[in-house]
Amino acid sequence: MYTSIRANLLRRLLVIAVLTLFAVPALVLAQGITFEPVSTATLPWDAVPSPDGSTLYFTAIADDGCPAIFRADPENGAVTTLAACDPFVMPIGIAVSLDGQTLYVSDSFTAGAAGNAIFAVSTDSPDMVSTIAGTQGTAPQGVEVGLRNGVETLYFTGIHTLTGQPTVYALPTAGGAPEVLAHGAPLVAPSGVAVSPDGETVFVLDRFASGNGLGGVIRIRDGQATMIQLNVQTGGQLAGLTLTLDGSLLLVSSLDETAGTAQVLVLDLATQQSSVINDVISANTGAGGLHRAHELDVFAWADLTSGSLGGTVYRVLINR
Repeated sequence: MYTSIRANLLRRLLVIAVLTLFAVPALVLAQGITFEPVSTATLPWDAVPSPDGSTLYFTAIADDGCPAIFRADPENGAVTTLAACDPFVMPIGIAVSLDGQTLYVSDSFTAGAAGNAIFAVSTDSPDMVSTIAGTQGTAPQGVEVGLRNGVETLYFTGIHTLTGQPTVYALPTAGGAPEVLAHGAPLVAPSGVAVSPDGETVFVLDRFASGNGLGGVIRIRDGQATMIQLNVQTGGQLAGLTLTLDGSLLLVSSLDETAGTAQVLVLDLATQQSSVINDVISANTGAGGLHRAHELDVFAWADLTSGSLGGTVYRVLINR
């Protein structure tokens, strides 16, 4: 199976190499945002910082073709494999616990007894992987961790196990019966998810919610799902979004609608004004995973289309 996966990935990388200008700047300050490339990788789907921002974790393909979970040191670029191969097939989402001891990895394609599910991966003990009860069969994609009523909670996007409709869930990290936060329209293909500091408002980047191949940002609060940003281009792939620590700005990984190049859309939730950050990353053609550290405004952004291995993981800082 992994030989087939690796062959398909290599073919995709050849296409990317033709279409993409590869450039990994050492350190670039752009529009108040600093992009620090930490590691190149083969198709990094998603990345998240440790709670204090000192370490990055990401999902990608290992040298042997196995899907894997990695730890990277931003200071020296050292990369460690935490888990690889079984049970993972395509680990497209990753989040970290509030104490930094556990990673939560979503895989919509896992087969066998585990089924598609969210998996817990220890940050200290390589290859220590377990299934989060209650997530099996939900085809999970985007995943985030926050506090809800004082309980550490997984927020994730996927499908309803009974209806097959797009769904956003909340579930204590200990597992159990997931709570449906939103189900069906206006959701179409929800991917990245972010949660407010109080755990009561959830933001979802939906890849196709605006129609005509365009996505949108949906806010879920008090059982109501409302579109707050139309016509967000993601290229149809999993893309992330996250909030600043104070909850005032929503950062949305996206593409320029005309050029098809990467950008971060910044939405001011108080004023409803928006701006675009595209310096440096406009050389890329993938809208990647995006997460913030729990304790400060340090972010991780995973790009599928730059660097010698076909992707780059960045640490991102806001200078304000």
